[in-house]
Amino acid sequence: MKKKETGKEEKYTETKKKEENSEEKEEKIARKILTQARNELYLEMPFLDCALGELAFVRKKGICGIGTDGTAIFYHPKDLFLWYQREESEVNRRYLHLLFHGIFLHWHQAQSRDPFWWNLACDFAAEFAIDQLSVRKISERKSKKREGWYSLFCTHQKTVTAEKAEVWLREHVTREEAEEMRCEFCGDDHTLWYCAETHEEDEAGKRGGSESGRHAQDQGESEEQKKKWRQIGQKVILSLEMFSKEAGGQTGNLKMQIRQANRKKYDYRNFLKKFMAIREQMKIDIDSFDYGFYQYGMALYGNIPIVEPLEYKEEKKLEEFVIAIDTSASCSRGLIEKFLGETMAILEQGNFFGAMRLFMIQCDNEIQEEVCVTDEKSFREYLEHFEAKGLGGTDFRPVFSNIERLRAEKKLKNLKGMIYFTDGYGVFPKKKPDYEVAFVFLAEEPKDVEVPVWAIKILIEAQDLRRGEI
Repeated sequence: MKKKETGKEEKYTETKKKEENSEEKEEKIARKILTQARNELYLEMPFLDCALGELAFVRKKGICGIGTDGTAIFYHPKDLFLWYQREESEVNRRYLHLLFHGIFLHWHQAQSRDPFWWNLACDFAAEFAIDQLSVRKISERKSKKREGWYSLFCTHQKTVTAEKAEVWLREHVTREEAEEMRCEFCGDDHTLWYCAETHEEDEAGKRGGSESGRHAQDQGESEEQKKKWRQIGQKVILSLEMFSKEAGGQTGNLKMQIRQANRKKYDYRNFLKKFMAIREQMKIDIDSFDYGFYQYGMALYGNIPIVEPLEYKEEKKLEEFVIAIDTSASCSRGLIEKFLGETMAILEQGNFFGAMRLFMIQCDNEIQEEVCVTDEKSFREYLEHFEAKGLGGTDFRPVFSNIERLRAEKKLKNLKGMIYFTDGYGVFPKKKPDYEVAFVFLAEEPKDVEVPVWAIKILIEAQDLRRGEI
């Protein structure tokens, strides 16, 4: 019996060693394939050197093909072998597809999106970027359907980003068509975008600590990854400028995609706070108390203070403000209404005084309308009956002249600032006003509009307005 048991153990050990040796061989070959792909991509596209050298290769169970979370390339050896046997350049294409997800920061936004539509939008943007480049060592996937989808998208948008693609897909593509597109554009596994896994499966156990503590750490690591890939994106753009002649001018779309993906979004809510004034309100402040009563109670009773909340409270609120609206022919009425609606939602959060004065001025190349709003009710009524007037050219100067008139008539006494919502170019005043001015540009594509040095320039995306994310 002992001999039989010993024989079984030896067979098991021998089998185990063979499996381990087989896995080691698979891993070694898989790494060689990925290294070869990386080297070939570098030779074809040297402007991607900083991105290509960023991700290590990590074998991972359960991954379908290859995938990333911004820290490494996770792979399944057998899927790599299949692609490589079918066509060597297939691995190169999927490697580049995954790399563009990192450069465009697709994985970073995944947690707040619908996985079905966001995955497809990201794959669509990555494949579009690849198809715009003429690279010998990348397998071609051109088809009539693919070209048709690209053409249809480009009739609605000038540049391709995942954010714009998601909006377009939801509005113009059925679920069945989306499934077909997913088969066409899928290049990697996005599973790691939606879970907090790390390279080691037991990493969470090693870190220990509370759930909230681990979440805060994960958030910090995610922000660090985002910052790192933003820097990589900027380096790629600089390299593209250097290699643009060698690339034959085919990198223009890629530069535009990277710029849009890496554009920092301005928090419009925080921006409005810059124009708020501090005033005392007749309101119980439960966070403060009268120190006189406190000391009196301690002196009278020994250890029993008298706590009396203050009857006034300091709050930051808007007192006087101007919102100018560009109503030239190129401005979309729907987006103007959406912008005003979002502004209203922000101001509804208590950012009014009892005697607030908000002037709404419509202007194209001359003043078309001037309305003074004094409370939330009148602002809501203004939005309900809003009608864009003008549709001529664009000149910003009449609004500034109109504000000076209002100040001379004492209708504006303590103006903190003005926001001018516009979608294009116009004539700016030469003289700096004594209040802050921000020009909010609707950016369907990157615009190099030169605003005066004294003005603040903010770019917001049309799809962010539609989603209420300004």
